Order: sequence, then C-alpha cells, then structure tokens
Amino acid sequence: METLIAPFLNVLALLAVLGFYLRKPLAVYVAQRHETITAELGDARVALSRATQQVAELKQKLLGMTEELASLKVQARQEAKASSEAILASAQSLSRSILSDAQAAAVQTKAEFKKALRMDLASLAITRAEVRLRDRLTGEDHARIRREFSTLVEKSQ
Repeated sequence: METLIAPFLNVLALLAVLGFYLRKPLAVYVAQRHETITAELGDARVALSRATQQVAELKQKLLGMTEELASLKVQARQEAKASSEAILASAQSLSRSILSDAQAAAVQTKAEFKKALRMDLASLAITRAEVRLRDRLTGEDHARIRREFSTLVEKSQ
C-alpha cells in the first residue's frame, strides 16, 4: 500500500495544478456554452412560434380552400345545369325545325306524286279510249270524222 501513496499524491498534485490553471478557461467555456445554449433555445422558441403561426395560417387557408372548393362545385353544377338546359332547348328547336322541314317535304312529295299519278292515269285513260275507239270505229265512222275535220279546218281558215 505504501507504493500507492506516492502515485496518489502525484495525481492529486497534478489535479490541483490543472484545476488552478484551467479554472478560469473552464469557467469562460462553461459561460460561453451556457450563453450559446440559451441563444439557441431562444431561436428555437422563435422558430417554434413561427411554425405554430404558419400551421395556423395553413389551417385557415385549407379551411378557405375547402369552402372555395364547395363554392366551385356548386358553380360547376349550376353551369352544367344551364348548359344542359341550353342544349336541350337547342335540340328541341332543331327537332321542331326538322319536323317542319319533313312535313313540308312530305306535302311537296305528295303533291308531285298526285300530279304524276294523274298524268299516268290520264295517259292510261287516253290509251285505253284510243284502243276502244279503234276497235269500235268502222269505215263509215272514219270517213265521217275526216269530213267533219275537213269542214272544221275550212271554216277556221
């Protein structure tokens, strides 16, 4: 144990010398470190305050966006309804126009068909009458018709 006393005293002496010379620099270092940590804590508090304020602002903006989105949805629905009504009105107008054009075309086609039918019927009637007259006319009838025709031509001149 006697051998441990001398090194122990040497360590104590070393610690005493170190404590004497390092006391002021350690005190300055600790004070500076304390000031640095205090300043960083203050900066952190300011940053936290700003972040809290920004979160509140973002929540407010998000709430405003939600309201604006709802407003835009209502506006889009109204515009879609108005467009739908305009398209429907246009389609109905076009439908009426097409119907009136079709009716006019049908009336015109009917009139043309009637005219063509009358012409065909008249042509058939004339052809049939001609055939019947040829079959029933005799030589005397031919001579009499020629005489009457000649008389009519002479009177007209």
